[in-house]
Amino acid sequence: MGREENIQVIRSFYASLKNSDFNAYFGLLHLDIEFRASGNFPLSGTWRGHEAVGKLAKGLFDLMEPGQCSWGETYRIVCADENGVAAITSGGGKTTLGHEYNQTYAHIFKICNNKIYRIYEFFDTVLAESALYGNDLNIPEKRPESPLEFSDEPLI
Repeated sequence: MGREENIQVIRSFYASLKNSDFNAYFGLLHLDIEFRASGNFPLSGTWRGHEAVGKLAKGLFDLMEPGQCSWGETYRIVCADENGVAAITSGGGKTTLGHEYNQTYAHIFKICNNKIYRIYEFFDTVLAESALYGNDLNIPEKRPESPLEFSDEPLI
């Protein structure tokens, strides 16, 4: 596939998250999808296949207040070629513990024949532990002002 086709796959991926369209979401994933989440907590690790990725998503969504979160609304594609796409996104909302979980993610997607077959996800694991699980780790007192502000960068 070409660069532009891969960009469209990822735009569709984020649109499926934004619209909570899980049929479209799973339709974009290769049957042998491998989702690798960084960190060392319950949702970290390598998740293989649709069933495992569904369990990963359910594990996260079960920790969020229904109707109080958003995913895939804000993203920026930062690099794309014929093999894949790299993007930065934000998402989250209110957790079942009453915490705010406003996370920034870096995604690297590997794509073949309009299907995503690898997702590498990187994020703030201290925020995840604290907001999602109530494990108060050492969160820095001074946080980045706007890690997902792209007003000075051109759109791809």
